[in-house]
Amino acid sequence: MRFFNDRVSFSATAYYNQTTDAILQSQLPPTSGFTNFISNAGVIENKGLELSLGATIVKLQNGFTWNANVIWFAVRNTVTDLAGAQYVFLSGYTDGASVATKGRPLGELWGTFYQRNPNGSYFTDANGFAYVNSNTGALGTTQPDFKASFGNTFSYKNLSLYVLFDASVGGKMWNGTQGALWNFGTNKASATTTTVSAVDAATIKTYDGYTVDTAPINGNNPNPRNILNGDGTYTFRGTIGDFGAGKVALDEKWYQGAGSGFNVNAPFVQDASWTRLREVTLAYSLNSPGVKSATKLQSVSFAFTGRNLLLWTPYQGIDPDTNLTGATNGRGIDYFQNPNTKSFIFKLTVAF
Repeated sequence: MRFFNDRVSFSATAYYNQTTDAILQSQLPPTSGFTNFISNAGVIENKGLELSLGATIVKLQNGFTWNANVIWFAVRNTVTDLAGAQYVFLSGYTDGASVATKGRPLGELWGTFYQRNPNGSYFTDANGFAYVNSNTGALGTTQPDFKASFGNTFSYKNLSLYVLFDASVGGKMWNGTQGALWNFGTNKASATTTTVSAVDAATIKTYDGYTVDTAPINGNNPNPRNILNGDGTYTFRGTIGDFGAGKVALDEKWYQGAGSGFNVNAPFVQDASWTRLREVTLAYSLNSPGVKSATKLQSVSFAFTGRNLLLWTPYQGIDPDTNLTGATNGRGIDYFQNPNTKSFIFKLTVAF
């Protein structure tokens, strides 16, 4: 639809499709001598809605114009059949994977989690720490609630400036990078130190079963790993936590145990929403009669483009718009990924 002498345009697109015999890697019992095989095992339903609004916001007699375009779209997909399998691995690792699960969106995050009691509270071990369930399960969908873009073109005579913002709202991502850094003690969270009183140091447990005032470095080196201060307090590297059974010390042993990203996945599943300045292009075109006469060309255009210039996101990793195995094989897996590269391009276009 177009309005106001084509100054405003609006379009809407809705679709539904079903993909049958999707080629997936299905699991086999290890007793067969194999672990998986390729088969036409999937049926996937897709439906979506896209709305587009364009407008010439400013159009002056001196030649200055401002054109803007907003695109909003949402996609919902559901795996309706997997030939009897509970889930099919798409990408990632044994724990911390993107999978196809029947009745769920394609690219469901799958992995380990802390066991919960029927009332939703943590199930804790004898020392008061959260306990990692021995099973794996769904941890959240990578499918965003919606995506949107906002593009602007500012033009004045032969000069134009194009600015594009992109946004993705909702969806989850497994921050395997952070989980690994926690295990190795190189994440900024592990740089925190905590000081407790002598009374608390004698009662607050560590993950390996000691108290803060008696915890050794390890079995072969019985020297204390926590510092006794002159006033009787104790300082340790880590923080105080409470999983519902009282205060505990989240120190090195916790981060290398049930707090490690190598042992549990759920705590590292994070909001993958993002907004970015996707592109800025400044262009100038030479197409005056004098230029055409002198060069025998219709036009010569110069453009300078910058991409992925700014990123705003609550995600605690590097870039939620990346994936371990690319865009087509599973989604939502971050394990020491490179961010979307910031790039600058100069382009010369000649029209004969």
